[in-house]
Amino acid sequence: MALDKRLSPKDRLGMQIDEMLATLRSKRRKFEQRWYDNNFFDDGYHFRYVSRTTGKVLDVSNANTGDPVRAIPKASRQIRGIANLIMGTDPVPVVYPDIAKGMEPELIEKRKQWAKASGLWIEKEWKDKDMKGKLTQMLILSMKHGISFLQVYPDYVEEKINMKVYDAFDIYIDGSQTDTKESLCVYHLSDVLPGRYVSHGSDTMSQSSVNHAWQFECILENGKQLKSWFYSDTEQDAIHRIKEYMGAKLISIKEIDDPLDLRKKQAKSDRIKETLSKKKQEEFEQRHFEKTQSIR
Repeated sequence: MALDKRLSPKDRLGMQIDEMLATLRSKRRKFEQRWYDNNFFDDGYHFRYVSRTTGKVLDVSNANTGDPVRAIPKASRQIRGIANLIMGTDPVPVVYPDIAKGMEPELIEKRKQWAKASGLWIEKEWKDKDMKGKLTQMLILSMKHGISFLQVYPDYVEEKINMKVYDAFDIYIDGSQTDTKESLCVYHLSDVLPGRYVSHGSDTMSQSSVNHAWQFECILENGKQLKSWFYSDTEQDAIHRIKEYMGAKLISIKEIDDPLDLRKKQAKSDRIKETLSKKKQEEFEQRHFEKTQSIR
């Protein structure tokens, strides 16, 4: 695709991204029909499928042919039974120290302590994030679609690590590559991710040059009404992104204060309040202890 040199570098980059996304969409279209059929089968609609010619959803069970039509209720339970069987070993993460021959005893001890501390932290995160449940969910999705994804990303406000599982419909990737690192681009598409663009290939947050937040309300293609916000340079650019990437009918849009900055200020205020409350509690306990000692 020939790019107009009169366009700004950002607009040219956006057009190139749109072109790559369109290419990935056309490549995976032949797989999407099978994913839909597998979802229908797993949900118990064994005679519902997507027509190869019209692309419409057809349900043979509604046809009055006179033949008995009955679903197989065991299919969904079998998929989940296999996933539970695989995860039945209850895997846990283990961290081993990187020790080589000839190392100094002090360095060896430091690496052992580091491995032990890392192992305790990972074990805690493993339980807190319910990694066993997430892996089980990934297995079920992989058995239905052949692939699933786990996103691990930091929360800069709460200062913690988040994890989320996605199915094949959520991610656009080059299917000819067996490793995601070898793919030229990875797209995660959703209605809107707060603090990010509607369509993105990387985490573009408030640290970027785009520092205008826009709150909008629109009607999606499926008829659902959505209210959210994201970053964009101008109102015109924001409207273009909503209509172009989401295919939505815009109801209203307005510029708002940066929600992430507000969250940071609120989190800082909460930490200050917690510190003051803790200090008051300690002072109260100290006075109570001194009073008790004086009575004795």
